[in-house]
Amino acid sequence: APDRATVQVGIQEKAAKLTEAQKRTNEQLKNLERVAKEIGIPADKMQTTYSSTQPQYRWDPKTNKQVFEGYNVQHQVTLILDEPQKLGELV
Repeated sequence: APDRATVQVGIQEKAAKLTEAQKRTNEQLKNLERVAKEIGIPADKMQTTYSSTQPQYRWDPKTNKQVFEGYNVQHQVTLILDEPQKLGELV
C-alpha cells in the first residue's frame, strides 16, 4: 500500500503594486501552512521549491510600446504526506 504522497501546490497572484502581490501570496502561504498543521503535516515536510517575482507588461499596438501592468508573484510548495489518506483533507 502507498505510504507516502508528494503534493506540489502553486500559488500565484497578480497586482499593480509589488507589495500587494507579495502580501496576497504570503497570506495564501500562511493558509497552506495552517491547513498542513491542522491535518498533522510537520513543518519539515513542507518546502518552497520555486519562487518568482516578475513585472508584467502588455504590448500596446497603438503606441508600439510596452505598457507596465503590474507584478506577478509565484511560489511552488512541495508537501510530503507520510499519511496519504490525508491527501483529500489537504486538497
